[in-house]
Amino acid sequence: MLQKLQTDQYGNTQTIDLHAPSKKHGLKKPEVKPYSQYIVTAQHPGFAPVQWIGSQIFEGSKAIPTIKLPPLQMNSYASSNWFIPKETTRKLKT
Repeated sequence: MLQKLQTDQYGNTQTIDLHAPSKKHGLKKPEVKPYSQYIVTAQHPGFAPVQWIGSQIFEGSKAIPTIKLPPLQMNSYASSNWFIPKETTRKLKT
């Protein structure tokens, strides 16, 4: 992990600098990508984590990813209260 960032009340983080190769290298050497790739992971309690793999960062540019976290699906049994009346239960014969 390069850096761990915390969002503000609006879901934004502070701006950070990430390494990216010079644009000149990509023009001179076709095998060199003119960008760096990073993995961005976003997580928050109550939501499924999201990983953005291959986020491209170019020299001199600003990348602002929009990441939407899906809410966790609650297990229907865990979120419900069940009442089983005593008269509906029976003892098993062993």
